[in-house]
Amino acid sequence: MDETIFVFMESITHEIANPLTGMYGTVQFLEQQLAHPNEINLDALRRDVENLRSDIDRLRALLDDLRHFVRSGRLSLKSVAFGEEPPISEQAA
Repeated sequence: MDETIFVFMESITHEIANPLTGMYGTVQFLEQQLAHPNEINLDALRRDVENLRSDIDRLRALLDDLRHFVRSGRLSLKSVAFGEEPPISEQAA
């Protein structure tokens, strides 16, 4: 794989993983709050929902940018059937 594409894909993976991790943590916190409805702090609940919305918007924008980048022809990826390429450990050697 071209080094530029490798670095690009590593960056995209990082940019997607970070908000997903945050979203997962927020969902776990919301689940804990919902388990005890009498103790829900509405201000904290609103803040958490807004954080989720912000992370979703960030991911949507990132995916839109990626889609535009791929469609512009500046990135080309080839489809390969599973097992045709040597393992990554061999490619890096």
